[in-house]
Amino acid sequence: MAALNIPIQLFGACSTLGDMTPLWFRYENEEHGIITVKIEEVVSSREEKYCGMDYISFICWAAAEGQRKLIELRYRVSTHKWSFFQTLT
Repeated sequence: MAALNIPIQLFGACSTLGDMTPLWFRYENEEHGIITVKIEEVVSSREEKYCGMDYISFICWAAAEGQRKLIELRYRVSTHKWSFFQTLT
């Protein structure tokens, strides 16, 4: 499991009930290249609290650069910012 916590630019959809679904995101790697990652499936999502801050955590199957991985994305409610938190597989 690799902890990353990288800020990302995310494209998603919201339902009429307010449920969020991430569709794809991109981030800058160490070589300053832009990596685009497609979300294939959202396995689960849950609301969490870390150090007094509210987050929504998404566990997703994602594909990038020819690899499929289980990842965790986090949405910080107070700042409306997304992060690629960690790779689970």
